[in-house]
Amino acid sequence: MDYITTTELRTKTKQLVKALEAGKSVLLLHRSKKIGILQGDNTSEKAFMSPGNAQAFKPESFEKDTKNIDLDPVSQEEIENLYRQAMEQKHVKRIS
Repeated sequence: MDYITTTELRTKTKQLVKALEAGKSVLLLHRSKKIGILQGDNTSEKAFMSPGNAQAFKPESFEKDTKNIDLDPVSQEEIENLYRQAMEQKHVKRIS
């Protein structure tokens, strides 16, 4: 079984991914102590598209859902004033 330390997770990510994709198990070490085992998953489904997780964005349903929202148009001047107020509040100094 291969091993990887917590500090090597940043630098050896590609090797870790290849090992996991090959179905290998990788021992995870932190300060010379075994803290876990990472196991590869041979399924090829995408994590966020699997049942029970977030669904794919559908423009048709988004348009249908947002059609009934009544938003007042905001002028460019109002946007600039709101932005200026927010920046003054955040940074205290006057922006000119």
